[in-house]
Amino acid sequence: MTLVAIRKPERPVLRGPLPNLRDLPRAELGAFLSRELGAPRFRGDQVFSWLHARRVGSFADMSDVPRGERARLDGKATLSRLEIDATLRGEDGTRKLRLRTADGALIETVLIPNEDRGLTQCVSSQIGCCLSCAFCATASLGFQRNLAAWEIVDQVYQAQDMLAREAEETGAKWPERVQNLVFMGMGEPLANYNQVTRAIALLTDPKGAAIAGRRITISSAGLVPAIERFAREGLGEEVGLAISLNATTDATRDAIMPINTRWDIATLLAAVAKVPQHRRRFVTFEYVLLADVNDSDEDALRLAKLVGGARCQINVIPFNPHPHAPYRRPSSGRVDRSWRSVASAGCWSSSARRAARHRGGVRAAGARGRAGVTRRPLRIEALTGSTSAACGRGSRRGGRRDRARRRSSDRARVAAARDRGSAVTSSPRSRCRDGARPRRCQAPRSPRA
Repeated sequence: MTLVAIRKPERPVLRGPLPNLRDLPRAELGAFLSRELGAPRFRGDQVFSWLHARRVGSFADMSDVPRGERARLDGKATLSRLEIDATLRGEDGTRKLRLRTADGALIETVLIPNEDRGLTQCVSSQIGCCLSCAFCATASLGFQRNLAAWEIVDQVYQAQDMLAREAEETGAKWPERVQNLVFMGMGEPLANYNQVTRAIALLTDPKGAAIAGRRITISSAGLVPAIERFAREGLGEEVGLAISLNATTDATRDAIMPINTRWDIATLLAAVAKVPQHRRRFVTFEYVLLADVNDSDEDALRLAKLVGGARCQINVIPFNPHPHAPYRRPSSGRVDRSWRSVASAGCWSSSARRAARHRGGVRAAGARGRAGVTRRPLRIEALTGSTSAACGRGSRRGGRRDRARRRSSDRARVAAARDRGSAVTSSPRSRCRDGARPRRCQAPRSPRA
């Protein structure tokens, strides 16, 4: 494979003879229905909800839309979806969906179980990739084209439909839920900026899937003009940004990520510094460890020095070997030492220290080789010292867990007291099983004489 900074697509975004209504944001959908059908303004909200909240497959399923309008829409628009080509499931609960587009191309989306609850979905934005990172499996596929917004969105909906089917088959009361959405699948998301931002608008619309923007992260290998646009348009205040850094010197990054020959590390970090951040979000720097390439102690210290002054988190990811790259995965000891070296310098650091998720034929550490499953952030006091919970997002999660445990314990104690027929007492923090306040659950005071 010839390494070039940016490759051109073989063909443009796929467009059919009729518009796909799944591709239209709510305002555009309302305008289309008014223009083509003379429909009232609220019809756009109705149809949008049917497509993106209920995920129906045909106009006939839209029961609150007049039958005449449904019949006319059949000849003016489509509701095309991706087709499921294969579904793979790992022993740890990881699922990979291979989906086929209308022009016969294959893309992948992966569902990765979180350590606490729910799933993280890794979404693709291109067929192949416009970049040619030397360690990335997707880069070996070439670059066919960008995905349309509806093709990006339908990856999420296909996964939700699959989880609903699984819940029905197993008799579960509720299907598993996708908690986080990361654009770390096939392709460079910011190279498909218009379609990716359009897809985010569709997914976050309150009348549709209503996915919170804080649950979405866009990853980039360092496309500086698009990062500057990301900052200029304030997208950083809505969704998260992750930068695939993977080297601490320009010489190493030039060799493994040719995009660095266009925009070096200093230029990239300067662009990232301009991105406005939500007070509860961090920019994430992803660092894929390649044995004997970028995993030395000096690399770890340089990494901490490069980004240590920023409000960020460093995600240390061991490389997942594949036949299209000549690199090796570092040993577990080397991974731990690199992670601790970064964290001991005062940086927020998380480590994907679990084994690569490729059991049962499923590799879920990201189709681009960049995504990893992170664990709770820790601050390492010294290379051989103790660890303490960071006072950021990790500690808030811990606080919520502690409160949940206290409530559960209080409820159990209240129930046991009721079974014994004794007076029920409760801690100030808890509530009784029936929802009444603790003071009302206590035995009444005896009247004064």
